[in-house]
Amino acid sequence: HFIFIGGISVIRGAREMVQAMSLLPDSSNARLQLVGEFQPPELRAELERLPGWSRVNVLPWQPRENLAALLANSVAGLVPFHPGRNHTEALPNKIFEYMAAALPVIASDFPLWRELISREHSGILINPLDPKSIADALRKIVNAPLEYAAMGQRGAQAVHSRYNWTSEGGKLVDLYKVVREALLISEPSYSIKYVEKFYLDQRVGGVTNAGASILYYEKWKETKEPKLLQEIADYNRDDVLSTFKLHQWLCELRPEAMPWATLAASASGA
Repeated sequence: HFIFIGGISVIRGAREMVQAMSLLPDSSNARLQLVGEFQPPELRAELERLPGWSRVNVLPWQPRENLAALLANSVAGLVPFHPGRNHTEALPNKIFEYMAAALPVIASDFPLWRELISREHSGILINPLDPKSIADALRKIVNAPLEYAAMGQRGAQAVHSRYNWTSEGGKLVDLYKVVREALLISEPSYSIKYVEKFYLDQRVGGVTNAGASILYYEKWKETKEPKLLQEIADYNRDDVLSTFKLHQWLCELRPEAMPWATLAASASGA
């Protein structure tokens, strides 16, 4: 089984996962195990009409004690989330849960995710909008089970040695101090795309976020249209300019009497 655990929705790649199953050889006995609730519930009926549905098993939400057995009976975990700020700028728990279970991860090729998975050699990166890309990853694992089992073991070792409370707990900060000295703004997020409206003119151009840059790049690979790469370059340039302007703006708002923060010495004295 290939497994996906969590809310089953379009933006989390539900359609592409089912479609990918239809692209596997007829001789393959691989199946997709979906564990979770359909969001919205009507999505299930749509997925059932796709050709790959005959290779899909579905289970509702499971208690944690049941998940270990499901993961143990799987050969890889899927995280084919679509581009979007909530996905491209965050690492979902699902990635680490699959790694902890010694499963290679089949994950969207976002820069932040790529950095983790490439560093640990713990999975395969795919284009989440392309069922063929997902199917190619599934075939690789089916055709080389020992190689990818070793990849899963590397992921488990990484979680055991680095991505755990013992290692990460020391990185927590004094949240009271952060809140006390924070800047309150009338926006839903402190993402630079929201904050920059206070110090920068509105952006122009087709690429306005990281997700759009991925889509433009995929389109450029198909068309080789120079304008698409220029749009991505303009977006990156605007990000650099925005960061510089943000620093200037914050320095202007900072009370003169406020002392500059100093970095605490590490446990090793470095």
